[in-house]
Amino acid sequence: MKKILSLLILLRFALVSCDSKKNLSEYGDLFARLMKNEKGIFRGLILGLKPSQVKEAEGVRPQQEEESYLFYDFILDTAESYTLEYNFDERGLSEMRLDAYFIQEADARALYESFKAYYTDRFGEVNDFYGFTAWDIVQDNRRIRIELADESAEYRQGKFSLLIYFSIEAPIFKKENP
Repeated sequence: MKKILSLLILLRFALVSCDSKKNLSEYGDLFARLMKNEKGIFRGLILGLKPSQVKEAEGVRPQQEEESYLFYDFILDTAESYTLEYNFDERGLSEMRLDAYFIQEADARALYESFKAYYTDRFGEVNDFYGFTAWDIVQDNRRIRIELADESAEYRQGKFSLLIYFSIEAPIFKKENP
């Protein structure tokens, strides 16, 4: 009987730990739509990609395209939309920006809270100020900064922004043992 009870407890623990990773839709339908998938940092992308890789991931033609810049504009609802901007330098994708515009400020705040919960669950410690949140992470030995902002007060309508970029020019190299 003790073996069966121990096995059941172990099985329950295993199921709970497997279930700890949330599905994107658990952060909200709009969040899941904007995030697209769980790969990468945002929309399946990571910094350092080539423009062709970003265009392939987006799956639609950009409204504006230059050698080091891609711009997309999407309609959410009648008077609500979001834009995506991708900037490139010699390292590849160096900056990703999402700006979402809403009629109601509460919609922007809800999206801000969804992204904040997701990135906190994923990356942990956060620098939080009222209406502004930031994470400093390391990807491929480079420092990256993720910033969220609820800019509704300044725009007098709902506005949410996400900015992801390399936070210093030179990559961070791991110290190797002599």
